[in-house]
Amino acid sequence: MIWIALFFIIILVSAVIAFRSMRDFEEFPEDSSLNELFFIGNPQALTLQVLDKLHRLVSERKNFFSLERLIKGKEKAIVLFGPAELVNLFPELNLVELEDYLGEPDSVGTRPDSEKKVSVNETLTWLIEPKNNDKRHMHIGNQMKELIIGNEQKVFVQLVGEPQHGKDGTYFQSTLRLMVSDSDPVERVNLAKKVNQAFRDSTGLNKHEDSFPELKKFESFKKRTLIPKEVADFKLTSQEIFDIVI
Repeated sequence: MIWIALFFIIILVSAVIAFRSMRDFEEFPEDSSLNELFFIGNPQALTLQVLDKLHRLVSERKNFFSLERLIKGKEKAIVLFGPAELVNLFPELNLVELEDYLGEPDSVGTRPDSEKKVSVNETLTWLIEPKNNDKRHMHIGNQMKELIIGNEQKVFVQLVGEPQHGKDGTYFQSTLRLMVSDSDPVERVNLAKKVNQAFRDSTGLNKHEDSFPELKKFESFKKRTLIPKEVADFKLTSQEIFDIVI
């Protein structure tokens, strides 16, 4: 009996270790060399119908994409990361190819301030907890859209989505990240707290607490990686993505 008990304890411990290691598992966009970052020149054309069309097209190619809201002071923009062919498939969005606004993880930011990319040394990044299809805690408010930040402060909302089909219709397996940027370390922490509270108030979704180094979280944001549903099931509809990011 003792050996049987030990056997089940070993299995249980192994399962826990495997699960914890899977939390660090991420997928990368296929053919990443063919993916581009686009500025959406006509954000008014980014409708639910466009998101549904994006679902179909990306699903056919067995790939995923990233939709991101960029905020600097009072300025706002929406960008799309995905297959290069999107520029021809969505002419209504007036997509313009962009150089990534994030610097390389090992970059120290040697460009002039007007051209400087966002550096890992001036950012804080975090994941948002999956809601596990629990709609009771999901709601949409205006706290993030009414957020007031300093002129040189930056906030980025990133939604990586992989098209999925279920018995209840279509949805996106999603990875949701937030990033803030401020050159002052104290103000950076204060900004992160402010944004985290505003996002929680406006969605009901919480920050995922982890011990990952800032460098790894920055790299995941820059590479637009997806956490698969086998690791953390996070289903969002086109409407929910529209409400959170747009």
